[in-house]
Amino acid sequence: MSSGLGAARCHCNTGDSVQQTKPAAKLAFIPADLLEGSSNQEAVIPFLKIVTGTDGIISTKPAMLKAARQQAFCVI
Repeated sequence: MSSGLGAARCHCNTGDSVQQTKPAAKLAFIPADLLEGSSNQEAVIPFLKIVTGTDGIISTKPAMLKAARQQAFCVI
């Protein structure tokens, strides 16, 4: 009998998570390197800005950080 603990996966909606932070007057940052399907491509940055309304990204990739700064994101 399996406990099922390892089988659960979180399919969170990033946009919904970002919108939950807005009423609390908090900044929302998305770990861009961990986004499934983004392939760490700079093209995901405008998408994040338009669709999710996030305030910034967290990344270890210089190209991602540069693209985010060009979109007026906060970067870490």
